[in-house]
Amino acid sequence: MNTEMKPILFCIPYAGGSSSIYYKWKKELESSLKVIPLEMSGHGSRLNEPLYSNIDEGAQDLLSQLKRGDIDTPYIIFGHSLGGMLAYEVSRKIQINGDPPPTRIIISGCLPPGKFGTSRQEKVKDMDDDQLIETLRDLGGTSEMLLEEPELLRLFLPIIRNDFHIVDNYQHIPTDPLNIPLSVYIGERDAPCDLKSVMEWQYFTTLPCTDVKVFRGGHFFIHEDEQSVLQQISVETNILSCTGSE
Repeated sequence: MNTEMKPILFCIPYAGGSSSIYYKWKKELESSLKVIPLEMSGHGSRLNEPLYSNIDEGAQDLLSQLKRGDIDTPYIIFGHSLGGMLAYEVSRKIQINGDPPPTRIIISGCLPPGKFGTSRQEKVKDMDDDQLIETLRDLGGTSEMLLEEPELLRLFLPIIRNDFHIVDNYQHIPTDPLNIPLSVYIGERDAPCDLKSVMEWQYFTTLPCTDVKVFRGGHFFIHEDEQSVLQQISVETNILSCTGSE
């Protein structure tokens, strides 16, 4: 494949995460994809910028980044957890605007709109910091060193609290289904994202929603079973490449 013609994989992080979680993927997928991690405002390299007040605001900001990354080249949007819902909302804006659509969306570790934000029994507004830290421990994916370091927590807790807040307050406004193929990835031990629930993503696209791909691990299976996730992304990229050459 010509390097200049590689499809682009735009990657959206999960709650509390930054674009750096996908840096390793650049090297791992370089033979088939150009990986462009997107950065949420108030996170990572944009730490000094305001956090999002809602998911719609986040989707608009990420769409602006995505457009700067060249959407005239075939591209895929990948998002995990909060990033999965942002990927969906970005795609809705693309369709409404009439912008060049992604060739596929990959929704990872994310319940569909009608169930999104229901996986935690307690809303973040009702949690004190100790309860929030225990919730993060239960979810996995956050290093124990961070959770036990007061100075790091001082920076991190407002970010994750805000991200959980916009998840808790998400309200889906029905529109036409996407005219974009959609793939769904889940972890075998990610209890809230059970197979029956995530199959409802098929109602949000008019095009094929491929069989749900199940990986080893819990909510953060994209790290626990990273190589299998990357292999599956490569498979879907090869399908894209073959389709584009017909």
